[in-house]
Order: sequence, then structure tokens, then C-alpha cells
Amino acid sequence: MSTRNGSAERKAQSDSGIQSLGRGLPRPGRNSPHNEEESCGRPGPSSAAPFKTVHELIDYAKAHPGKLNWANAGSGFQSHLAGVLLTHMAGIDVLHVPYKGAGASLSAVIAGESQVTIVPAPSVMGHVRAGLLRALAMGGEKRSPIAPELPTIMEAGVPGYISTGWAGFLVPSKTPAAIRNKLYDTVVQAVKDPQTNAALVRLGAEPMASMPAELAAVIKRDWKAFGDAIRVAGIKPD
Repeated sequence: MSTRNGSAERKAQSDSGIQSLGRGLPRPGRNSPHNEEESCGRPGPSSAAPFKTVHELIDYAKAHPGKLNWANAGSGFQSHLAGVLLTHMAGIDVLHVPYKGAGASLSAVIAGESQVTIVPAPSVMGHVRAGLLRALAMGGEKRSPIAPELPTIMEAGVPGYISTGWAGFLVPSKTPAAIRNKLYDTVVQAVKDPQTNAALVRLGAEPMASMPAELAAVIKRDWKAFGDAIRVAGIKPD
């Protein structure tokens, strides 16, 4: 999750009722990505975001319904659905703003055009270290060893919220067991390699090699969670 503040610090925060998109504000359509020209006239908090924790963010949004611009990489992207889940579970009314990709949404928060976003840690850790973003919380089930000082979003005020980005290897279901096992052993060996592991940590990733059944459980969990978010957001296929 990310937001901008006046001391050149920003925040980056990491992942259902009705999604509210801001009273009196135009709803960005699926085919109308947000841009700077559109955003200039939209009301919202000042570019110095007046919240430093998830609790303060929720309190601010409840006190100013519909006035918080919540950036995402585009309608239906994970950053959009993770934000929909969070704002719904927290019971807050914000404007979910779709940009033309993750880079544009992150730039908008750094510039103060939008105030919050949810992004994968690797894409923002450089900005956090440079003082351009302030990390509020992580979206995992437990604190990340990458930034153990950061609470999870569950700890920070939204019980039950989990939304994480992950990378996994999948193969066709009829792939022979010998090939599956060989691929698994190779991936585990690569992840455990000290140089590879250190490089991933520097990027803000949390290297791990789960068992196939564990990855299947994550996929099942996310399928349900993002399915709920799609229904809340009212997203329809083009």
C-alpha cells in the first residue's frame, strides 16, 4: 500500500459489501484509464497524506467518504482487486482509480495525484529506501522477514485480510511425475542458492520454495478472494 506525504516520505502497503467509488465523483470506467488531465479536478486530501498507519488511513477515509484516491494498475488487476477487498472489509468509501499500468499508478502516488495504492514489495522497496514512499503494512498472513518491523494488514486493523503476490511454476496436469519432481528439485535448489536468495531479498521479495500442495492451497484461496472482489467491484468481461 503506498501513499505520499509532505516530508518526502511515502507509504507503501502490500494482498467484501458494496464497493463505493466516491460520492459525487465520476466513476472511472473499465475502458477509461486514469490520466493526469482527468485527475486534476478530482477532490481529495492534500498531497501530504495525513495518515501514517492503517488505522489512521481507515479513520481518515471514514471521516472523508469518497475523497480518497486509491490508485491501481487497471481495472481487474491484482492491485485493483486487493484494494477492493481491503476497502470493503474495512468498510470505507474511496475512489478506486485505474491507471495505465503499475508504473503509472505508483508514479501517481509519489506525485500526490492519488494517495494510496497496493503494490508488490519488490516494485516499491527502492522507493521506500529512498524516502519516496512510506511502508504501512504487508498483505501476508504473517510479518515478512524482509521488513519485520511492518505489521500485517490484519494486525494493523483489518482482521482476516490477506493479499500477497507470488510467483509459481505450473505444468500441464499430465506431465510425468519424474519431470515434475526434477523441475521441483531444480527450482528449490535455485531459490536456496545464496546469491539468488540474496538478490531476491534485495529486491524486496521473500524467497521460499513451497510444496506443490501448498501452492495449490494458495491458488484456491486467491481464486475465492479475488472472485469475491470481482463481484463486489461489478467487473464484467468485455
